[in-house]
Amino acid sequence: MMSPAQCLQQSRIWKRAIWWKMWNRETAKLPDGSLAIYYRDGKEIGRDMVKVIDVPGVDPQPAWDEEVPVMRYIRYTAEELAQRKEQAEAARKRQEALDKLPETLEALTAAQTDTDSLMVDQEYRLTLLELGITE
Repeated sequence: MMSPAQCLQQSRIWKRAIWWKMWNRETAKLPDGSLAIYYRDGKEIGRDMVKVIDVPGVDPQPAWDEEVPVMRYIRYTAEELAQRKEQAEAARKRQEALDKLPETLEALTAAQTDTDSLMVDQEYRLTLLELGITE
C-alpha cells in the first residue's frame, strides 16, 4: 500500500505525463526484430503498439510541512485612533511650515536688509551730529 505522499507524487507524475507528453506510443517489435505490423491482402490491418516513456519518473519524496505567514486584523482602540489623528495633524502642520519656509526666509532677509540700512543711516546721522556738521 502506498503512503499519502507517494500517492500524491504518483498523481503528479501521471498529470505531468499527460500534460507534458512524457510518453508516446511506438510500433512494437517482434522477437526477430521486425515491426509488429499485420497485413491482409497487401493492406495493413493493424499493428501492436507499446508505450514508451521519454522521461523517467521521479522517486517519491516524504511529505513536508509549510508555514504560511498570516496577517491578522487588529482594531485600534479609541486612544490609539486619537493618537494617530494627533500625529497626522502634527505632521500636516509641520509640512505646511516647511512649505512656507522659502517665503518666510525671503521676508526675513528683506526685513534684515531694511534694518541694516536704517542702522547705517542712524549711525551716519549720529556721526554728523557729534562732528557738529549740519546738512
